[in-house]
Amino acid sequence: MKEKVLSLAKGNFTYEKPELRVNPQQLTGKVSAGGSLKCVMTVENSRGTKVKGFGSTMDPEVHFLPVFHGVHNELEVEFDAGSREPGQELVGTVSIVTDCGEVEIPYQIKVVREVIQTTSGVKVDDYYHLQRLLRENMEEGLEAFRSPRFKEVFLQRDEMGRILYDHLTRKNSKSQGVEEFLAAMGKKEAVSFTAVHMASGSKKEIGYQLDGADIRDALEIRINNPGSIRIRVEASADFIELDKQVLDTGEFDGHKTVLEYTIRMDKVPQGIRRGTIKIQSIYQSQEIQVEAHNVILASERKLLRAKQQAWGILYRSHLAYKEGRMERAEYQQMLQKNKAVIVKLFPEHVLEVTGYIAVLQRDEREILEFYQKTEGMPMPDVTAGIEEVERYLLIQYIKYLYTKREDDKNQVSALIQEYNKNGFDSLLMFIMGTQVHERYQVLQWLAEDVKKKLDQGSRCAYLYSLLMQCYDKDPSLLMELDKTVLAVLRYGQRTSLLTQELAVNISFLTQRVQDFDLLTYTVMKDVYEDYAIKDALISICEMVIRGEKRQHKYFTWMEKGVKEHLRLTDLYEYYMYTMDENAMFHLPEAVLSYFQYENHLTDRCKAFLYSYILRKKDQYPEYYNLYEKGIFQYAKEQLARHRITKDLGVIYSYMLQAEPWDEETARDLPYVMFTEQLTCDNEKMESVVVVHREMKDEILYPIRDGKAKIQVFTPDVAFLFVDREGHYHCGTVGYTREKMLPLQDASQTLCQLGADHYGLLSHMAAKALRTPKLNDLQAEVLRYVLEKGFFRSYSAARIWQCLFDFYKKQNDIASLLGLLDEYDIQSGKKERAGEVAAACVYHGMYEKAQQILSRFGQSGCDKEALLMLVKERIAGEKGAYVPQVLQWCHTLYQERCMDADVLLYRMKYYMGSTKELTVLYEKCMSVPGLVLDDGCKERLLGQVLFTDTDPSYYEPLFHEYYEKGKNRVLVKAFLSYYAYEYLVDRIDLSEALAEKIEKEAMYVKEDVMVFAWLKAMSGAKRLSDRQKEFVELCLEKYAGEGRIFRFMQDFSGKAEVPYEVENAQIVQHFGASGQSVMLHVVEQEKEVLVIPMKQIFDGIYSAALLLFEGEEKQCYVKEEGTGRKSDIIVLRYHGTRKGNDSFFQMINEMQRLLGEGQKDAYEKAMKEFQTRREAAGKLFVIQ
Repeated sequence: MKEKVLSLAKGNFTYEKPELRVNPQQLTGKVSAGGSLKCVMTVENSRGTKVKGFGSTMDPEVHFLPVFHGVHNELEVEFDAGSREPGQELVGTVSIVTDCGEVEIPYQIKVVREVIQTTSGVKVDDYYHLQRLLRENMEEGLEAFRSPRFKEVFLQRDEMGRILYDHLTRKNSKSQGVEEFLAAMGKKEAVSFTAVHMASGSKKEIGYQLDGADIRDALEIRINNPGSIRIRVEASADFIELDKQVLDTGEFDGHKTVLEYTIRMDKVPQGIRRGTIKIQSIYQSQEIQVEAHNVILASERKLLRAKQQAWGILYRSHLAYKEGRMERAEYQQMLQKNKAVIVKLFPEHVLEVTGYIAVLQRDEREILEFYQKTEGMPMPDVTAGIEEVERYLLIQYIKYLYTKREDDKNQVSALIQEYNKNGFDSLLMFIMGTQVHERYQVLQWLAEDVKKKLDQGSRCAYLYSLLMQCYDKDPSLLMELDKTVLAVLRYGQRTSLLTQELAVNISFLTQRVQDFDLLTYTVMKDVYEDYAIKDALISICEMVIRGEKRQHKYFTWMEKGVKEHLRLTDLYEYYMYTMDENAMFHLPEAVLSYFQYENHLTDRCKAFLYSYILRKKDQYPEYYNLYEKGIFQYAKEQLARHRITKDLGVIYSYMLQAEPWDEETARDLPYVMFTEQLTCDNEKMESVVVVHREMKDEILYPIRDGKAKIQVFTPDVAFLFVDREGHYHCGTVGYTREKMLPLQDASQTLCQLGADHYGLLSHMAAKALRTPKLNDLQAEVLRYVLEKGFFRSYSAARIWQCLFDFYKKQNDIASLLGLLDEYDIQSGKKERAGEVAAACVYHGMYEKAQQILSRFGQSGCDKEALLMLVKERIAGEKGAYVPQVLQWCHTLYQERCMDADVLLYRMKYYMGSTKELTVLYEKCMSVPGLVLDDGCKERLLGQVLFTDTDPSYYEPLFHEYYEKGKNRVLVKAFLSYYAYEYLVDRIDLSEALAEKIEKEAMYVKEDVMVFAWLKAMSGAKRLSDRQKEFVELCLEKYAGEGRIFRFMQDFSGKAEVPYEVENAQIVQHFGASGQSVMLHVVEQEKEVLVIPMKQIFDGIYSAALLLFEGEEKQCYVKEEGTGRKSDIIVLRYHGTRKGNDSFFQMINEMQRLLGEGQKDAYEKAMKEFQTRREAAGKLFVIQ
């Protein structure tokens, strides 16, 4: 602007400004709610020269304050929709002020929902489109999900959603993260699968028959809905060979994929092999049983199984016969019936088998045949094999069974002993020895040797039977319970050989067992079930107690012991230890009576007992009275240790109802009152993170046996389950919650008693935030929580706002000032920021108020507060320019605030349109007592000149400034500009301005003002001597320079006018700057003469032609640069002016006389002309 003023003061003018070009001419677009939009305009002119200017807007939501100077200027306009909602519009104009003119550019910006745009241009703004994109293009969908703007678009006001997003994206892969997040937000179900055998449709079992070749087969894996999934597949047997062990999301075509596998022939030996295919994801698992049958040699295997079954029947029948459980006749019948089969079972021992059967059947014919075949059989020597020796001895033993003679018996015994001496020993020889040796007639020796054989590792059922028969015949032989004896006793129990007498003996022996032994326990359990011996029950209970077995499966014995009133140490304690606390049953009165005297129970059992008594106090009031003191003492001890279980919860609840609370109770209770038991449905989860929306602390709790003991302080809580690999799950894992202390909300009472547990205070604070009206205690709690930083920034900002409202309503100035001083601008809420800033202003906290309004804008700040802040800032900055203060002044001005300081500040620094600046100036002038300094006037006058605005309206202001203003350059520039505009006929010149221009013309002698004054005086009826002298001087000067205006001819008769001015036909032209302008003379439509026109000032051209009497010329003006032509101008001679005797007038006169036929007068005039011409010639020669 300064340069333009200086240029005008120096007489540099522009007749025709280049056209200002702004593109686009209207700003339109869309901006996301809460975001911003930048638009760019280009500013240039039609000539391609530099444009200088500035711009502004009065809208606080639009940032536009450029200063520019260039050929091609790009101006950026930023629209802030931070406080706007979708569907609203930003509408207004921005002003651009340049040296080529001014323009108001309208804008209309629609506020829309923010969207995420992927690299390929796909826009996503809701969960429906996100899920569709994930299905169509997983990579692009994940790009949108992991966009830095995702939380702003999808979770702008969902604080819990933002928390879950952060956790699930940080701890999981991209695909798993989006799956978990969508499930957590309730936008989709977790992906589940079903595996189906493609051929059979079975989901549980598949069978194969292999016949010399591998089998290829497949499972179809179906999922319930598209999404991210990772399925692991494993086979439990090597004959199942899987093509893949992992199925990822990409493996699925829509909702299904195929898992192929091979059943390997070489891995299935003859027979049947079984295995499983296990398909599992993090959420579920499925097992399919696979059975492969190799049918090669199947008939041979079937025959072998039949033989094994037949052998088993024969063996069991023989033992049953020997033990007396089968009659001889029945045994004989069985042998006879199955003789053919039995013979086939022992093809190498047909002789012995048929002989044995014949003896038992007393078949004399068969016996005779047996004797004939074995007669003369040689006795094997010491070099023979054991099988040959066994066969020989067995034949001799069968013969003894037939004869029953003592000699034959002794002979067999001697033979066995002889072979034993020679190193032959086998189980069969030992068994035959037990039947023939004289030693074994004594049961004790028989029992000792059989047990010894068993202790050496034999597991022969015949020996078990033999030893069991010894114990049965003489229970006193049973003197210890080692593993061998217990195995024998189990055999006896299975075969019903264990008698009651023997059972009593076992019971006594059991009482000597120091430690718990599972086999002994099993034997005793069957003993009691068979005979219900009290000693057996005592033995079992003692063994369980000594072994400290507290599992519920032993409860039955403790319960029986209590019913039998057994006098056993710790019986009642173990009754409590082993019972199922979750089952519904009644404790025996004996148990209740017992523990009133002696109570060494564990805390768990003690809590169960006491809670039972409390629940049954109406049924057993006498026991309640006996236990009451101990119960409440126990409750206080446990509460002091901050312990909590379901049973303790019952006890605490009764105690808290029965006794008044003290400070100690108030201190300890918050540690347990928020505890819950969480039961997780997914066994793959190892821990759970409890996340409260309000609280900063996020606590991880271990999950044991599907349960976790957690603490929940506020209702708005989420549970993030952590699997073995550290991945987080939310919304895809089922769970249940159960409070462990059923207590009404007592937080306020506890707080009044001095409790300061952070969970309690957080609970109270969260509740207070949902309360429409705070009380003093709630306000105190909120203040404490805010100071300690327990809450996240979002909730902390809500607390701050609640306290702000409370302190204002209570008029608690001291607290309010402290709160305002702690206001965190970074985490503050925009919705109420203006109100907070106003409070800061009213309490003198101007710096903070300015910071708040600078960040959030002045929306919501009342006018009085904003005015106070503006006035203070103006005073504080000593009137210096501060953009933010100017914007606030704009806002106040728009709200019709006519404060003098606001108007003055805005007048000084406003950078908008000249029209608006003029209105502002006039309003300033209308305010009583407001005095504008020269700077404001210079600002307005300067902008008028800068923008080439019509100066007529500003003439009064100029006159005022002319008298007192110090910037005379500005005065000169304004007069020069006015003079120029007057010269080109765009404005009129007032008398007052004419006087000032005359003064400047006569003393400064600036050409433009001289010409303007001459034009003004040309219409005067008379001139003063001084004016006449100055006019003649100027006319002579400009005529000599060829700078001639038509108005100069109007001085004829009032002053001496040069003949070339007075007699010329003057053509004036106002047109384009900086180019040649020609006057074209035309005769009979032919161009006969081209005369360059004189440029007097920029855009002002003139030319003079002398015409003789009666002469007429046609001409036109043409601008060479633009090609523009004027209409045809007709020039005619209008007669001689008075008192003019120039050669030109003499020729004109002769022309007239000749034309009129005055020959004498013409000749006289001719002589006069020649005389003067000769005289002039001589004069010029002399000079």
